[in-house]
Amino acid sequence: MANRSYFEEIRELENTWDAIESDDIIISPQVTADFFAGKAYCIGAGGSLVLAKLWQLVFDSNRLGIAKTMSPYEFNQTKTVPDIVFLFSASGKSHDIIQAFKSAIAKDCKVVVFTVTKNSALMRLVKTVNNQAVVIYPKTTVRKDGFLAVNSVIAIAGLIAHLQYTIFGHEKSIGSPVSMAIHDHQKSRVSFPEIRKDMIFQIITSEWGEPAGNDLETRLAESGIGSCFLTDPRNFAHGRFIWLEENNDSLMILFGTPSSERFIKRFIRVLPGSLPVYYVSSSLDGLYGAIYCLTRSILFFSELAKVKGIDPGKPVVPDWGRKLHSLRLGKNDLSVQGNHEQLNPSKKNYPALRSNFAGAVVDIDGTLLDGKDRMSLSINSNLRKELNRLLREGLLLAFATGRGKSALRLLEGAILEEFWDQVLVGLYNGTYILKLSEAIDFDKSKIPSAFKEGLVSRIKKVCDFVLEDKVDVGPTQITVEGINKRQCDCLAQKISRGLGQGIRFIRMVYSDHSLDILPDWASKLRVIVEMDIYPDKDIICIGDQGQLGGNDEELLSWKPSVSVGKFRPVSNACLWLGREGKLRGTAGTIALLKAITPVNGGFAIDRGALGIDLDLKG
Repeated sequence: MANRSYFEEIRELENTWDAIESDDIIISPQVTADFFAGKAYCIGAGGSLVLAKLWQLVFDSNRLGIAKTMSPYEFNQTKTVPDIVFLFSASGKSHDIIQAFKSAIAKDCKVVVFTVTKNSALMRLVKTVNNQAVVIYPKTTVRKDGFLAVNSVIAIAGLIAHLQYTIFGHEKSIGSPVSMAIHDHQKSRVSFPEIRKDMIFQIITSEWGEPAGNDLETRLAESGIGSCFLTDPRNFAHGRFIWLEENNDSLMILFGTPSSERFIKRFIRVLPGSLPVYYVSSSLDGLYGAIYCLTRSILFFSELAKVKGIDPGKPVVPDWGRKLHSLRLGKNDLSVQGNHEQLNPSKKNYPALRSNFAGAVVDIDGTLLDGKDRMSLSINSNLRKELNRLLREGLLLAFATGRGKSALRLLEGAILEEFWDQVLVGLYNGTYILKLSEAIDFDKSKIPSAFKEGLVSRIKKVCDFVLEDKVDVGPTQITVEGINKRQCDCLAQKISRGLGQGIRFIRMVYSDHSLDILPDWASKLRVIVEMDIYPDKDIICIGDQGQLGGNDEELLSWKPSVSVGKFRPVSNACLWLGREGKLRGTAGTIALLKAITPVNGGFAIDRGALGIDLDLKG
């Protein structure tokens, strides 16, 4: 950590906020709003735990799912597995956060890292799994903090504000909440309650004021400046007032925004007149109100430090404290689901290689057809042979694709007619499912529309820079054809901004050649439900685009699953055959299908038949 004066650092707060607000932020790889949704854990250590709490409130206000804030130690101990983990670390070198990152990857969670340091151990780890993890950091440089998190708190709060209006479509704040807080703090100094060295502090927070309360409690504890208690106003009313009644040398500090102002004022009126009260009330609500309160916490703490006569940026740290900080968790201290080997999975451990399954769901483009053969009217003869062999031996087959009618024509030419009634096909990324035997009656115009007309018109308006003949609007899918990955990212961002909060009602997936825009309920995994054999019998999924945002991301997060793609799938549990150049695309699919053999009333993959070194890490 930098050896800097706390009082010097707080003079930079306004400039830090302005620099973050006026410049772009980096999101790598680029994702859209739907990526953030699901069951989430928000994790931070020390001052970063405050930012985790702030993000939990933002997550909840955008109705992205259920979120919980916890420390890295709590996360490393829990046996429950969330969909996504958000990690907060200013420096990116905290061993606690790095361990939490490794545990999250081992648990097959999506991971989002918020940081202000561009080159760090954590950043390097993210790059090794950049199809499972996303990092968010400012384009501008933020100076290192001293002993306590100061400018990094405001900087990462600024990153979150950027996400609010660029990803989730919220209005940008007209003024700077940091400037407002600094101005109001200066005005309030004339009416500060008397602060004495031995005071005990009772901190009361509610709603968007909660991160500020956490922030002040952390600063008091980590600096040794004073003892404090932290709670909300209703929990305080359940008996905690007894302590204050018996200990007169106390100061109550409250943080609130317009959402809680009416109740907090009633709360204050009931307090005894002898109890000194300092109430920080923001005129801003939501995220910007929280940032205002956070800034007031940072500034008020400086007043307490002055009374105590110390500079909290330059503490005297005891040797035993340094030793405690440097302690590391060992293998036996972790609670990764399954066992610690998942932190370094080998292909021997992949579910695909130890499962007995009765059915298979197979992608088409990149799996049954290579990219260069995408316009082909027929599937490779070796693939046709293996598909029909497996059907004859009793394997239940289904196909899941972003295609429509063209997929039916391909499969009719590949599957023997005697099996058509057994084969399910999920068209348009699983939004329309039928038997192959029903293909003769397929009429796209009769499929009920899954999009509201207003939503379609707004999406088309955003896509106006794309040639009209490249945009195909279907009842359950809008496809932009013939664009590369960079163009897909650019278009996805434009759609996300154009729809604002409406982005919740759609999801976007990529392939090598197109961007598919789908209703929020779309999933290739819907085909598994229609097969109607799971969970009594297992099903294996086979695809190629399992990276973040790929159109097989969900398919290849299924266990067991196999990827024959060029890119690493999101799930570490997915057997990645495509890692071997000779087993990429249709070559990998042929080898895989040949290796599937009847075993114990079901089917399994014959490892020896694959002809690769299964000891290598995936």
